[in-house]
This record gives sequence, C-alpha cells and structure tokens, in this order.
Amino acid sequence: MRLPGISASSDGSMFENRRVAQLEKKIDSLVSMLASAQHIQSSGTPPLTPESHDADIEARGVPKEPASRPLQEAISTIPQPKRAVREAPDIPLSVPSSPETTFQLIPGFSFTLEEVLSYFDIYRREYMPNYPFVIIPENLDPRALYASSQCLFWTIMAAVAPQSSATQQGVETWFRQYIADRMVVKQERNLGILQALLLHLAWGNFHFYLNTESTNLAHLAVAMALDLKLDRAPEVTRSLPGLLGEAWATINKNALKQRPHTVDEKRAVLGLYHVTSLISALFKRGHYFSWNNYLAQCCESLAESSLESDLFLVALIKMQRVVDRANCMLPGCDVVNSTLSTYMSPMDMIINNLRRELHDLMSNQPECVKKKDLFKAYYHVTLMRFAEPAIPIPSAADLATLNPEPLQRFDTLWKCLLSAIDFFDTLLSFHPNQLPGLPTSVTGLLAFAIVTTSRLLLLEPSIGWQPAMARKKLDFADVAKRLGDRFEEADVWAKEAGRRRRLLEAGGAQFCRFSFKLRWIRQWYLSRVPQEEQQQQQQPAATAAEAQLPGGSGEALQDLDGVFWDELELGDALWPDFMTLYHPSYTTATVAET
Repeated sequence: MRLPGISASSDGSMFENRRVAQLEKKIDSLVSMLASAQHIQSSGTPPLTPESHDADIEARGVPKEPASRPLQEAISTIPQPKRAVREAPDIPLSVPSSPETTFQLIPGFSFTLEEVLSYFDIYRREYMPNYPFVIIPENLDPRALYASSQCLFWTIMAAVAPQSSATQQGVETWFRQYIADRMVVKQERNLGILQALLLHLAWGNFHFYLNTESTNLAHLAVAMALDLKLDRAPEVTRSLPGLLGEAWATINKNALKQRPHTVDEKRAVLGLYHVTSLISALFKRGHYFSWNNYLAQCCESLAESSLESDLFLVALIKMQRVVDRANCMLPGCDVVNSTLSTYMSPMDMIINNLRRELHDLMSNQPECVKKKDLFKAYYHVTLMRFAEPAIPIPSAADLATLNPEPLQRFDTLWKCLLSAIDFFDTLLSFHPNQLPGLPTSVTGLLAFAIVTTSRLLLLEPSIGWQPAMARKKLDFADVAKRLGDRFEEADVWAKEAGRRRRLLEAGGAQFCRFSFKLRWIRQWYLSRVPQEEQQQQQQPAATAAEAQLPGGSGEALQDLDGVFWDELELGDALWPDFMTLYHPSYTTATVAET
C-alpha cells in the first residue's frame, strides 16, 4: 500500500539511496576497523577491550552499526591486509627422509638417521625405565619427533650420545638459548619444552642436585606447567574461570574448549612435582610444586595403566607424598628453639607412624616395582630422612628439664644406620653398565646418604647413641672404597661402549670426580676414627661384643623379657650391649619402671 502524494519512481529512488547510504556506512566502518588494526600491528599495542574499536569509530564521527546487523556483505569488497612474514627459525623444520640425510645441531654434533634410531633405542632400553615421567613410545618415529619438538629430540640425543667437552658445552649453551628464546621472547607454551626441561634436569644438568644456583631451569619448568594449566582439571577453567582473561573470554563466548589432559601431560606434571619435592626434602632448597586434588586424580588414573613405567611412577609419587607430610610434621633445619628439636616421645610416635606407612606402601607394590633397585634406593633414603630429627645431640639443659627417653632415640638412629647399609648395598648391586643410565637424582640420594651416615658414625658418645658400636656395624671406609671403584668402572665402560660420559668443564668425567671425592671422604673419615677401631675392622672375624651376649655388669639385662627386644627390631642384641656400656647400674627394676 502506497502513501498518497508519493509516486512510485520517487519511492524506489529513496529506497535505493537509503541502501547506498547504509552500504557506504558499512564500508567506512570496515575501512576504519582495518586501518585501526594495521595501526595496532605497527605499534604493537593491543586493544584493552573488545569495545576499543567501537570507541575509535565514534571518535572519528562514524555512526556505530548495531551488532545484530552482519557485515559479511561488504567484507568481500575490502582488500585483505598482507600478513607479516614470520622469520625462519634457527634450526630448519624439515624432516630428513633419507638415511643419507644428517641431523645437525651444532658443528660436531650431527647424526645420520641410522645413528639416531640406534640412540633412541638405547634411550628406551637403558634410560627410560629409570625415569618414567617422559615416555617415548616404540612406534614413535624420531623424524616425527624432530618435526614436532626439536627441543625434546635434541635433549634425548644429548643425554645418550657421546660428546667431547667442547661439544657438550656447546649443546648446553644452545639448550639455554633455545629455552630463553622460545619461552621468554616468543612466549611459546607446549608440552615438548616441558618434557625437554625435565629430561635436561634428569641427565643433562648433572650439577642440579648439588649446585645451589642451578634452579633457574626448574623455575622455568614450573612456569611452563602453570601456563599450560596442567596443575588443575580442564573442567575448572571452563566452569569457574579464575583468571581475568579466562573470565573475559567466557563472557564473550569465545573461550576455547578445554580438552582433557593427555597421559604424557599427566606424567610431565607429576615428574615436575617429584623433582622439586626431592630437592626440597633432601637439600632444603626451594619449594616443591604444589600438590592438589587434581594431581592426585592424575596419579590414580596412571595407576590403572598396564605399563610398568606408570606403576613405577605412581609408586615414586606416593612415596614422595609421604615425605612431604613428614616435612610438615617433623622439625626442619631452620628450627631455632632447641626444645622443639629435642627428640621426645611425640616425635618418636610420628616417625614410627611414617615408617609404618612407608612400609605398607612398599608391601602393596606389584612385583615389577618391588624388584627395581632404583625404587629400593629411594625407599631406603626416605627412611633415613625420617631419622634426621633424632641426630642432634640434646643439650645438658634439655636433658635435665625435658628428660627425653634415650632408648627411643637409639632405636631411631639405629634403624637409620640399617637403612644406610641397605642403600649402599643397593647402589653397589648396580652393574657398572647400568650407572650411566641412572638419572642424576641418584647423585642427590648418594650425597644425602653419605652426609647422614658420616654424621651418625662421628657423633659424640651420649646417653642416646654409641658411635663406636655403629662403626662396628658399618665399615664406612670399605663402602666408600667400593663405591669409588664402581664409579671408575662405570666411566671406563661408558668410554668403551660409546656412551655419553658426563664431562666437567675443568676436565675429567663426573664419575671419575665421584670416585676421587669418595676416596677423599674415606681418608677424611679414617682420620677421625681411632686407630684401634680401624685395626678391629680389618679383622675377618666379628668382635666379641657382636658375637656374644653382654656379661659382667650387664648380667641383670639377661632376665629381661625377650619379646621386648624382638619388638625393637634390632636383631643382633646390640641394645643390651649399648645399655651396659653406658649405664652399668641399669637394672631390671629401672627398665620395668620405664
């Protein structure tokens, strides 16, 4: 129906003019938007909010078009801007396809495809079973890994392939420059970099567990895990966004759909927790990656795996969780108040409960985990860690006011000594060709065991400890000599078998340096042990104190209930010997009163 007074021709022309005006407004709006985008790209300043573009249009005097009107009609008429060309990376991303093609990182560190396949097979066979946090499947072609994650590819090659000292330093420099460029400069976030950092801490950076300044890579690994949001379930971000960017994207319905974490991602984040917790527990350095319910869920999901490596991983994580709980309950090295560090009955109850919990954990493991010597080494060192609060000698004032129980302290220290013996026996059970494949965390275990054992053996005699008796039980000088010889044999084998020898910047190999330090520790220990004890340790037969029950002033102890001594779990009647040596007047009546 037409309005009166308006002709059909004028009606059509007015409608056509209105459409042209609307189209011109749309084109002007798009041109303004593209110009603004090009200006932002050149200046490098992103818009603060999605409405910044609309504000810019209004400032130019262009009316704002309603959001409900799509602009697809005019997009095709606008020329698209040219995208900036990305610079080529330092290392080509092409995948060598023929065996003649070489993989080269730096001069002196290049390999053919056949050599790469051989070294990857060595990694899977000798290295990967000892470090279950980064798994390289058998069906994964190294060329595919080279194309997807060069950093992880070269980290594996650097851990296995033999290198000269100069090449090793060059690879180390390349690794740090690569991590800095990708993580800090280009702000890349991917699982391959996190896995490469974990492997570098496991085999590449072998000063990590002893050098207090080698924590920068660990902090970068923690930052990568947090940026990848591996510390929380994907559903948490989707339902309850906790960051401003996530909340903004959710409001605008542009949030990316969070996918479930893969098995490799779960292994990596648990490996990060393990390495940070280990150095925090053994060397009191830094803070471990925070444990939460989601990490517990990751651990439970891996426990259902059929792979032995995943079962080993779960066992290591559960053991480290016991250690973390112990750190929260037991006094640390920073305790100033001596009354808090004096070994009393409540602390003894805590340690016994922790030991019982760890023993149950060990008993419930499958046979494939129980028989692993590396797991046994972790187990024995963990037991030694529990006994640390009992090592300090109580002061005379504490003995007079607090009246601690000496039998409890002796029991804890003696069990610590037995755990040290078991650890050294486990480490000596490794064949020399197995030592190069162990992660450098074993270095931390060995250092902790040596320091703790030497403290036990060289403590001042007191009412709660008899170091001479402990030195009869453990011939520490012989253990140090045997360990030094074993490390030398491992270095010789690695050199002859074409394995990587961890070379030091000052010259020599790490295993040879270990051997030298162990011999030095042996001489240092012998210089502090009385000569008569050294002669007794050289005798093939055991001393009379270990072979016979105590007599003389300790005859009163023979009437004690035998069940009492069985519950102490000593097994060699050394406790009565200890009490007769330090308390000749110790009688059955006094024992009954305690």
